[in-house]
Amino acid sequence: RSSRSYFVGLKAMMFAKLIAVFLLSIAVSVGALRTHAGINSTEEEEAAHLSCRDYCVQCNDGSTVWYGRSRSWFRSFVNLFSEGILLPITAIGNVVMKATEEEFASWAGFLPTMGLFCEKVDVIKFPASEEWWVYEPVMLADLNWFGRIMLNELKPYSPTRVLKEWAQPGDLKAYKKGCKVMKAAGLKGSAKQFGSNFQPLCEDAVTRGVHTCSQHSRLCGSAGGVRQVIADVYSYKACRAWKSSTLAPDMCPGHL
Repeated sequence: RSSRSYFVGLKAMMFAKLIAVFLLSIAVSVGALRTHAGINSTEEEEAAHLSCRDYCVQCNDGSTVWYGRSRSWFRSFVNLFSEGILLPITAIGNVVMKATEEEFASWAGFLPTMGLFCEKVDVIKFPASEEWWVYEPVMLADLNWFGRIMLNELKPYSPTRVLKEWAQPGDLKAYKKGCKVMKAAGLKGSAKQFGSNFQPLCEDAVTRGVHTCSQHSRLCGSAGGVRQVIADVYSYKACRAWKSSTLAPDMCPGHL
């Protein structure tokens, strides 16, 4: 009887894992990777809730900023399905890629992640003063299985915590209080992103973080400030289409 109970429990565990992997496989197809790879997306609101939520922010001068976000699906899959047996391998790969591609001012930045947070991010600005096809990538997700970010032009300080020459007075606050939460950077950023899952939309830490991050001088800070977070935008093409428009719907009226 004990042997039979063991196998029943084992089957139940495997079934639960398969469901989790199935949900994860759906989620990873609708985040930042599709933007970085240039894939056209037609997700609806339900898909956005299941995966990492993408955002489109409009600046006061009409420029728009696209935030495409996704999990590190490979590490999530391996760590979940192998019950942590392969965790040392994925952890080492993650640490190596982070040390190679990213700059950190704290030891916590080098800690490996499980891949369950929305840490792969594309941030692309569509300037209102330029032609419709012009874009400015200020953050790009690393498509490597173990990587997170391959380009970060929003971080206003060096690994020695010295402000970079281009940094404006409000950039430090915008990055630490907003951008780091949006991309689950550091212990505090990850904790706030996790907590946002239990908060109402528009009052959650991630949405507020996106709004704060957009005040960066390389985003809306140099474009008259943030006007709104646009509702019902699920692709960078749709975000680009709202550039210079005065009819874009506000996702969080009265909240931000």
